Amino acid sequence: MNKKSLSIIIAMILVVVVGIVLLVLLKPQNAGQPFSSRPSGQTPPLQATSIPTVKVQGGNLDVKLQLGTLNPKRFSVKAGSQLTLTVISADVYTHVFKFVEPRLQNVFTSVDAGGRQTITFTVPSQKGEYVFYCDVPGHRGRGEEGVMVVE
Repeated sequence: MNKKSLSIIIAMILVVVVGIVLLVLLKPQNAGQPFSSRPSGQTPPLQATSIPTVKVQGGNLDVKLQLGTLNPKRFSVKAGSQLTLTVISADVYTHVFKFVEPRLQNVFTSVDAGGRQTITFTVPSQKGEYVFYCDVPGHRGRGEEGVMVVE
């Protein structure tokens, strides 16, 4: 076997090893699991007893998104009221805020790194819990998900 053939074999082995390492390191936490939809955007995975609920005062709330988290994770608001959310990217990533609930499909915004966007909408009149999350691939699985409690 000559040096050229040996070099090619070593290069191919390195490419395979690097590829495997990258797949392991970059694999999303929920990869390979089926997507679970939540009927009507309700029944969130978050435990109400362990996450404090922020009560919206005056119809305005800041929601800060940062890789792997958002704040507040849970907030309550009066049914049928007007709500203005200021969605803030508190890191160097773009985030996309949206709800699971089909009736709230028009309530979404994209926020550039370090930026902020404001959205105003009418809260559903039906009481319940409505899941919101960051729609950038991988962000929701890392914890960028929360609940709007309609009272």
